[in-house]
Amino acid sequence: NALGDGAAGMNRWAFTGAKRPHTHDVRALAMARAPPSEGSGVGGGGGGGIQGGHGGSAILLSGGNDAQLLAYPAASFRKRHPVRVVSVPQRTPLAMTGG
Repeated sequence: NALGDGAAGMNRWAFTGAKRPHTHDVRALAMARAPPSEGSGVGGGGGGGIQGGHGGSAILLSGGNDAQLLAYPAASFRKRHPVRVVSVPQRTPLAMTGG
């Protein structure tokens, strides 16, 4: 989708909104395709993840000085909040016994 240099309205930046999910500077951005999954999406749980259950969706990853890795759905970046990517999955500190 190449735009000509003189395209109407395409020669200046426009402020459309603000998000500040990182507490400090963002040091890296990357685009990737989410791996196909069985409806879990990034973040787990039946379809509530970053891609809403549609494998192969484009995602934007951001990393910053705050040591957080965040994933955003590229198609709905302005509408959805990021999902924090956990490098080492944590177990829930809760256990139940039969009784």
